[in-house]
Amino acid sequence: MSQENVDADRSIEERVLLRLPTPLVRLMMRGLARLPPGSHLRGRMLKRGITRGMEAGAREDYAVPLRFYEPDVEFRNPGQAARGLGLPERYEGQQGFLDVWRDWTEDLDDFYVRPEQIIDLGDRVVLRSAIVGRGRGSGVPISRITGIIYYFSPRGLVERQDLYWTWEEALDALSDHDEALRAAGLEE
Repeated sequence: MSQENVDADRSIEERVLLRLPTPLVRLMMRGLARLPPGSHLRGRMLKRGITRGMEAGAREDYAVPLRFYEPDVEFRNPGQAARGLGLPERYEGQQGFLDVWRDWTEDLDDFYVRPEQIIDLGDRVVLRSAIVGRGRGSGVPISRITGIIYYFSPRGLVERQDLYWTWEEALDALSDHDEALRAAGLEE
């Protein structure tokens, strides 16, 4: 997609966000991080931010979501994701963000991630999501429920993101936090 098309597809909210000075964006994110997990405002802001970021990624507009990541962010594909898809197990930095999207979309057209459930655990957020696309060569549609865990820095920006091939793998990664899972109503 050309840069002109990307710019034209941005909402007013996204255009304003991209024009805000970085220190102001970080101040807003630090404020969000200080809100208690489960607060209505924090929940709405997380949902809006994650949804907007996924929508921007689907249209190959990475400037919007990158505003919410630390410069030295780490991306991991633990478990089946890396092995099953032939992806690296680790990416680094904001260039790593771009590489993750490139690798996940390389063989897919109409790729997007649809957030389905957001679980706020304070210093991290667990996202149950559906990845949807169509095989670039075959045209075969795909849809899969996956899990993503976002870990936040003290500044409220994403410092690490783990991408799991299944929702169950993401929950297993949280098994050492049984109390938090019980509070979220996810423990069996």
